[in-house]
Amino acid sequence: MTKERVCYRMRGTAFAWGCFGDILVGGFPDDPRDPMIGHPVLDPAGKALIRTGPFVPPISFPIGYCLVTDSFRKELESSGLRGLAFATVLKHHIVELHWEDWDRTKELEPWQLPESGPEGYLLDHPHSPETAAAMDDLWLLTPPGLPHVWDGTRAYFERSVVGDNDFFFMLSSSGSQQFASPRAKEWLEQRVAEWITFEPFAIVD
Repeated sequence: MTKERVCYRMRGTAFAWGCFGDILVGGFPDDPRDPMIGHPVLDPAGKALIRTGPFVPPISFPIGYCLVTDSFRKELESSGLRGLAFATVLKHHIVELHWEDWDRTKELEPWQLPESGPEGYLLDHPHSPETAAAMDDLWLLTPPGLPHVWDGTRAYFERSVVGDNDFFFMLSSSGSQQFASPRAKEWLEQRVAEWITFEPFAIVD
C-alpha cells in the first residue's frame, strides 16, 4: 500500500492588505522575469531586491522566493535543520516606509494606498542609501531544488527524492515554491508565525 506523508508549502502573510501587503512585506526582485538572476551591472552572483525599509521581517517571500535577515539566518544555521543554503541579496532599490507601524488587522485606508498601484510604494520613490545602510543584511534561502510528480490530478514529491531535507523548493510554471518539513514547520511557527503560512503538500513513499 502506498503511504503518504506531508510537507508544507511556505507562503508569506499579506494580512488584510492583499497584493499591497505582498509588496510591503516582501518587495520584489529587480528583474521579475527571473528572480533567481542577479542584476548583471551590480554583481552577477548577487540577487537584487526592491523593497521598503529599514524594517524587514525576519522571513518574507518576494514572488515566492524566501528572504531572511542576517540575524534570522544565524538562527536557522544553529537550528540543526537540513537543506539550508544562502545567497547574498543586493539592496538595490530601498524606499523608506514605516508600514510596520500600521494596523495589520485592518484594511488599508486611502491615504495608505499609492495612486499607481501596489508597486507604487517602491517604484514611485527614489532609492534611499541611508535606509539601505540602516537595514540588516539580507539573504536568499537557496535549498535544494527537487523534481515533483504530476499524476494527472495532483502534484506530489516522492519520499526518495525529498530524503532528509527540511527545506527544498520546486520550480513550476507559476514560479518558485518553497517547502518545509513538519520539523521545520514547527521550528518556524515557534519563531516567525506572524510572517508565514503553511499549506500541506503530499510526499508519497
